[in-house]
Amino acid sequence: MNYLKYLTLILAASLITSCGNDWLDVEPSTSIQTESGVKSLKEVEFSLNGIYSTMQSADAYSGRLVYYADVTGDDMQAVSSTKRTANYYRFNFTKDNGPSSHWAYLYNIIQNCNVVLASLDRITANDAEKAYRNDLRGQALAIRGMALFDLTRIFGYPYTKDGGASMGVPIIETVSGTENKPSRSSVAECYTHIIADLKSASELLGEKFNKGKFNKWAALTLLSRVYLYKGENEEALKAAKSAISGAEKNGYALWSNKSYPTAWGADASSADQGEVLFEIVNLTTDSPGKESMGYLNSKDGYDDMCITASFYRLLKENPRDVRLKLLSFDGKQYAYVNKYQPQPGENIA
Repeated sequence: MNYLKYLTLILAASLITSCGNDWLDVEPSTSIQTESGVKSLKEVEFSLNGIYSTMQSADAYSGRLVYYADVTGDDMQAVSSTKRTANYYRFNFTKDNGPSSHWAYLYNIIQNCNVVLASLDRITANDAEKAYRNDLRGQALAIRGMALFDLTRIFGYPYTKDGGASMGVPIIETVSGTENKPSRSSVAECYTHIIADLKSASELLGEKFNKGKFNKWAALTLLSRVYLYKGENEEALKAAKSAISGAEKNGYALWSNKSYPTAWGADASSADQGEVLFEIVNLTTDSPGKESMGYLNSKDGYDDMCITASFYRLLKENPRDVRLKLLSFDGKQYAYVNKYQPQPGENIA
């Protein structure tokens, strides 16, 4: 009897699905569709949401790509040799044993940006939609430029070492299949493409606050950093001034010394934008959890990384340095950066 009942339900379900009820086929707002499947600007926005979702991964901009840069610099270190950050801190990785996620995630992001850009080329927008379309294109270009910038810095020498003559990474500007095996471009060629993407993005993007997404001022700030890494200081200053003046006119403002220690946990909004021009937004439902930067940086979490003694001594040279208020201590041995703060009522993971 039960068998017949279940069989009847299955047959009924199959009849319903075959009756053309398209309202059942709802695309998720964070899915990345294929190039041919995107037919409207709203679907392009859904695809962009999918790219931002990829950026939220613990193997991307909510974890590994961030702490890799932190602990290979002078200010942060692994707490012990058994921590996730230890091999980065000690420069133990080689071309044979290094994590593939840096390469895989960043090229996944670039590929999907190319899907978005190709889709936008095929979609006709009326006059009322042009600003919306330009902003979507600007976001895709800015994300693609940032991903290529990070790839170039991870897998290539600094530009200033030899004027960019050494090997960088492959430049992918079209939708490509798995059979495509592009060769590496020079660091200089990579920087040319990075700058072109970010300059184009800054001319297309909207100026208003766009929570968790690129706007004009975020793209200009990143462009300034690219110029700085390239050694073009005048261009870096020019882009930075444009970003600062434009952001201030649109409601961004520096935090006060009083609000600085806790402002990192505030929920930025169009009414209170603060000074963060671009951030990766992680809600409770999509946080990397215990692999998040907040948990890795906390003495009450995995306590993976802390500041170096030399950096702490540098901060203490000026007792009024507001950054001292952002530190939390585990006894007398370790000082942790309390930057990745949960919002009120939330846990550090």
